[in-house]
Amino acid sequence: MNFFRLLYREAGGSRRSFLLLSMVPGLVMGLVIAVINATTNYQQTTGLQWQYLGLFVLGCATVLFTMNRALNMATAIIADYLCRLRIKVTAQVRNLNLATVEEIGLNRIRAAVGRDHQTIEETAPALVGLIYFVMQLVMSALYICYLSPLAFAVTLAFLAGAVFFYRKSYRDAEELMRQASLSEQAFQNSFENILSGFKEVKLNAQRSDDLFHNYIIPRSEQVEELRVESGRSFNYGQSVSDVFFYTLMGTLVFAIPFYVSDLSIPGKIVTVIVFASGAITSIIRMLPVVSRANLAVSNIEELKTLLEKHSEGAEDRLKVKQAKLSKSISLKKIAYTYHSENGDRPFSIGPCDLEIKSGEMVFIVGGNGSGKSTLAKILTGLYEPNGGHISWDGKVVKPENIDRYR
Repeated sequence: MNFFRLLYREAGGSRRSFLLLSMVPGLVMGLVIAVINATTNYQQTTGLQWQYLGLFVLGCATVLFTMNRALNMATAIIADYLCRLRIKVTAQVRNLNLATVEEIGLNRIRAAVGRDHQTIEETAPALVGLIYFVMQLVMSALYICYLSPLAFAVTLAFLAGAVFFYRKSYRDAEELMRQASLSEQAFQNSFENILSGFKEVKLNAQRSDDLFHNYIIPRSEQVEELRVESGRSFNYGQSVSDVFFYTLMGTLVFAIPFYVSDLSIPGKIVTVIVFASGAITSIIRMLPVVSRANLAVSNIEELKTLLEKHSEGAEDRLKVKQAKLSKSISLKKIAYTYHSENGDRPFSIGPCDLEIKSGEMVFIVGGNGSGKSTLAKILTGLYEPNGGHISWDGKVVKPENIDRYR
């Protein structure tokens, strides 16, 4: 689980304390259930069982205290991680060149520092709850083993079957969720075109209809379809788990009594199973939340890798001094081709030559798609040309002096 590994890694020196605080509530709650079951062996005429009452109160207090500490610790760990991540991503984006930012995509960057951050932040308490309920199930299983090894074996077999089938549906649902996330990103890109190009869209009805009917609607419907399929896969896993659970209860109630000498044991076991059913239901409901957090962590890690790969060195920028133009800026055989992912013929300009003397005013004119903006971006050092070179006052512009040129 990506999210659990992230939380464990970011806990640093306090990871043992965090794990202990997360596990103790579930373990103690299992003991509380055993105490509750033990009180049923005594008659009311014997009076109040002070020792069991004390254990019950102590157990509940321990659960509340450790659970609160674990939740606070998880919240603090994730908040610190996200704060550092926001600063780091912003610094890396700040050092990118324009072509790389456009290639990665603004929506992808926005999602990583917005939606994905929020998902991770909201999932931190859920993960603590997940650990709590898992530990509660472990203690319930151990208590059942104490009451009846046969019932424990039956319970283990049914739980193993439920986990096996649920894991399959969970993997399918997670893959569908990942595809839905990619489709949603594609939809956001199209929607961003509506917003950023609103004037152009408004002035050209044919272009507006093409963008709306051939991109917005299909991509939105694809997101809906994938989300529904993902939800169905999660729900199918839950239904299968419920079938195993109800079959287990029926087996314990109607079959186990024939194989145990103490007829009070099946009742106690069913009490534990019914109590554990709440934990099982909570775990199943939390898994999709954790799955979304896993996807968010993957998105952020992929973005970090991309940013680290393309990031320009910030150290050199601290040494940049104001440059002056004495003679001219010269472009020799400049060429540039845009990156294309879908195999279409990419837009390109050049090769072209241009010289602008110091103090000279130049107008770049041309129709739509003629390359004015691309040439301007190359001229200002925002795009790195694929061919040719730029020089100012006879000095060729290179990576080590590009900031001075800008």
